[in-house]
Amino acid sequence: MQNYYRILLIIVSTIAAAGLANTAAAQSAATTTPQKAACIDISGWASGRPQTIVPSFKSPHITDECFSSLVSSLIATDKKTLTDSLAPIFSARAHKNRFTLDLLFSLYKIKPLSGDAALWGRVVDIWAAASPQTPDAILAENGEGGRIPVADTLYRALDAAGRLDAQGLLRYGRVKCLVGDYRAAAAIYCRAAADKRLEHVAVSQMEQLFADADSAARSDAMRGFRVCALALPSADTTLYRNRLADFYGRHGHFDEEISILATLNTRSAPTGRKLAEIARNHFSARRYRLAAVAASAAYGRMEDGDQTRTSAAFTAYQAYTQIKARDSALVWLRLSGATDKDAKILAVALNQETGRLEEAAQLLEQLPPSLSKDTLTVRAFIFSGEIGKALNHIATATTPSWVMSPRERMLWRIRCLIFQGQPYDAATTLDSLKFMPSWNATSETLRYKYWLQKLDEGGAPQGTAQVWGRLEYCVYTGDLNAAVKGLKGYFDAAGLQAVGAGEALAVRLAGALSANLKYAEALEVLEMVGGGAAGGRGGRNSNLNLNLNLNFNIDSSRSPEYMFVKAEALKGLGRNDDARDIAQKILKEYPGDVFAQRARMLLINL
Repeated sequence: MQNYYRILLIIVSTIAAAGLANTAAAQSAATTTPQKAACIDISGWASGRPQTIVPSFKSPHITDECFSSLVSSLIATDKKTLTDSLAPIFSARAHKNRFTLDLLFSLYKIKPLSGDAALWGRVVDIWAAASPQTPDAILAENGEGGRIPVADTLYRALDAAGRLDAQGLLRYGRVKCLVGDYRAAAAIYCRAAADKRLEHVAVSQMEQLFADADSAARSDAMRGFRVCALALPSADTTLYRNRLADFYGRHGHFDEEISILATLNTRSAPTGRKLAEIARNHFSARRYRLAAVAASAAYGRMEDGDQTRTSAAFTAYQAYTQIKARDSALVWLRLSGATDKDAKILAVALNQETGRLEEAAQLLEQLPPSLSKDTLTVRAFIFSGEIGKALNHIATATTPSWVMSPRERMLWRIRCLIFQGQPYDAATTLDSLKFMPSWNATSETLRYKYWLQKLDEGGAPQGTAQVWGRLEYCVYTGDLNAAVKGLKGYFDAAGLQAVGAGEALAVRLAGALSANLKYAEALEVLEMVGGGAAGGRGGRNSNLNLNLNLNFNIDSSRSPEYMFVKAEALKGLGRNDDARDIAQKILKEYPGDVFAQRARMLLINL
């Protein structure tokens, strides 16, 4: 038995000796090769005793990941100690620039920390004071350098700390749009708009940036902004109603446009007439359901005896007729008082513009003799392509109203001659017109004089006068697709000879396309200029796609009018930087031109 204990003692002694040797070796190694401190287990920390906790954060070898982990553990188990010891904990980390941006982002992910605005604000202030660059400099560097997600995260961190003013919110909203988070951007712009000094700026910037969003995201984001903005104590209801309705209409959110106008009708700023106008526009575009909804809403928001109310009712009647809702159509026909002359005149014009010429003719027959009936009769011939008959009616009609309105009669003759490709025949009549500043056709007649002068300059290919007349006809009747096709054929046939007159033709058509919100098509038309069939930009082999560089050195050889129309189209597509470059070039190269003033106004609205 004694031998057994002796053997056991020897074994234990040997093991102990080996352990001591290993310990000594480990101690020796520790003195020669410093090791990074491992993350500390906080289970041994004494709650409420900072002196047992703070030293754990001060190791010069502790990693960002470990530091963040320790903070997360501490706030979960002893938030009071973290709050009381925040300065020594984070100031030690900030020493020698060790409070990095990556560490700030890691700490931001700790929701109990970043969710406490006061506590998180103190952390952000320590980081900002220790950072080699200011927060604004870091944001600018990352935003302009294309590192948008980094800028987005820093904005979120600063916002959680309450360190963004209204101007900062505007920049934050822009970054949110660039990362595609339009819903969050809407909430940010709403907060910026709460500062009345920046209300218009916030809404304008938001509208420009939201134009790049897809339809569903844009609609969702605008709905959020609408709810938030109207809940502001100082909200200007009429301002937001009108701005949002205009935005919805421009971007095809027609139901929302009608809804906000119908919902936010006020006695001081009624929406009835605006809804009636929208109804007419939808009817002309064959959006009959929307026309019916808008017209119905308009009727209910105007007083008895208002002529626009009668017109709205008649529009509703026509719209319901088109969607085969006969019962509703009959109700609105009675409400419209369809025997009213003005309502019938409007109906004739609407039917002509939308190609329902037989319906227009039936209504036209019911009108008593008047100047309106004479002009609508001429329009009927024009829309049906019978220009000769229109000219004959102008020359032979003997109704008193027609005879007593020589200026209007002469204007219709000028139009018809131009539409028929006989602009030189129109020149004599045009020269005999005496202008009056208040005449609503002054701008139109001046445009015709400009074109006759342009054609007289010479150098235009044969047939240019007829091409221009046909273009004017297509623009007047609204057949812009035919106008584009005809101009493309002209360039293909005339080639480089078309450059001088062709530029003016392209500018005329592009302006009409932009007026109808067809900005991409306007740019494609402008691309035709500069080579035609010879293979230049927009030539025969061109697909006229918008992947081309639409600036081509900001069109250095182009007229100021060409450049301005192009800048407007680019603005309409949301390409504000390109539009700004062109507008600034107009101001620099043509400071005394009429389009320099228009370019200046464009820059103000960018």
